[in-house]
Amino acid sequence: MSRRARWGEYVATVASGVLSLLGLRKSGAAAQAAPSSSVPSAPLPLAEAEQLSLRLLRQVMEYEQTLFGRARRAGKDERALARARAYHLAGHDDLPETVRLPAADALAALDHGDRTAAAQAVALLSTAVRTQSHRP
Repeated sequence: MSRRARWGEYVATVASGVLSLLGLRKSGAAAQAAPSSSVPSAPLPLAEAEQLSLRLLRQVMEYEQTLFGRARRAGKDERALARARAYHLAGHDDLPETVRLPAADALAALDHGDRTAAAQAVALLSTAVRTQSHRP
């Protein structure tokens, strides 16, 4: 695959994630499966929402490590892939709003490049995920 094709794929993935995060576009599977007379779908069972939230937290933390990791500096491609994965999950329609907002803040802080603000935002995301996991 050429460098230009990879770049185009990356841009499309990030744009899709940002649009989904902003609520302007449904995620791919939801957009294809939705009937024309869209009836609001039932929320995911708590266990599935928890799993999605935990996957998102893991992807955001991987993105953080590619930017600020101590063991080694990640290459541009690895950072771009980690970022695209995190944005993709953050834009998932079934992600609870209590996790989606802290995820958006964490991703914005990571994109800005401020290590301290990013660490605080990721900690808030982690707290939101843990709190969501312990709801009755």
